[in-house]
Amino acid sequence: MENNNLQQQNTEVPHTIQFIQQPMLNGNQQGQIIIQSYHPAYQQQPMVVTTLAPQMPLPNQPIMIVGAPGVTLDQVQPKMAAAKKTGYQKLEEQKGIFIKQKMEMLEVITGCETENKYNVYSMNKKGTGKKGRPLFKCKEKSGMCARMCLNGSCRPFKMKISSLVRGEEDEEYEPFLHLERPCKFTCLCFDRSEVKVSLVEEGKNEYLGKIVDPFNFCNMEFFVYDKDNNLKFTIEGSCLQLGVWCRFPFEPCQTINFNIKAPSGEIVATLQKRSPGCIKTMVSDMDNFALNFPEKITPHDKALLMSATLFIDFRHFEENPSKGENSHMCGIDIN
Repeated sequence: MENNNLQQQNTEVPHTIQFIQQPMLNGNQQGQIIIQSYHPAYQQQPMVVTTLAPQMPLPNQPIMIVGAPGVTLDQVQPKMAAAKKTGYQKLEEQKGIFIKQKMEMLEVITGCETENKYNVYSMNKKGTGKKGRPLFKCKEKSGMCARMCLNGSCRPFKMKISSLVRGEEDEEYEPFLHLERPCKFTCLCFDRSEVKVSLVEEGKNEYLGKIVDPFNFCNMEFFVYDKDNNLKFTIEGSCLQLGVWCRFPFEPCQTINFNIKAPSGEIVATLQKRSPGCIKTMVSDMDNFALNFPEKITPHDKALLMSATLFIDFRHFEENPSKGENSHMCGIDIN
């Protein structure tokens, strides 16, 4: 009976594991795994296990701890077993994302347009807000002259989207996507603006596709193309919404809805632009977006839809209230 209790205690005691590399031996890397217990039942010298391995033990490879039946290394130290997720893997897990634009106090105080910054979060269960830490950070790179002389509907920019790789204490981000919008002299159907999306994670430079703003006399419309120039989605929002024309502190005036359609015309998902609040809207141009992904799409498509949402903000909602701008008024589309 006592042996069974001791065995049950052994499966719950904490350990520390240390891997020490030794010099090469017969072409193999020799190492030691030192296991130290902190339980009274293990008041003894640290257990040393000598191994011959060409490399350090992989986090996903279970290592049994002698003297503690049923306990593996990844049970004792879960952090060692957790592999770093790529940006694609994070997007693959999401049914929807919440994009929140950061308020720039310098822009509020001076009225001078600053570079846009966004945080991308997981969607909460209600589908109306964020949860947890940011998955991605997005930062615009553009010239001061372009920001001061051109409104968001036509100014050129580059944007870096970075993925969170560590966030316990000091947040650390790595490059994930790169967006580039060249300068366009748009007039009606001539020279329409577009954004090109590239994957830059882990040193790559892979073209994923583009988002095009076609000419539409009334509604807000965007085409999403893949790298082979195949139409993947159409994002469409009607101009006959109260949120387009006024900013009163009522729910219909605080939201603008978009439908995400497949090439067949079927509505497969939704995008909603949400106001951060009446007071913040009056003094800044910050916006929030709730993007629900279509079912059974690839991480490539999710990356393109996330990029399209950022482009929509620049194209129709980047305005400066202190200057009386209102770039998302619909009607004859000149730029």
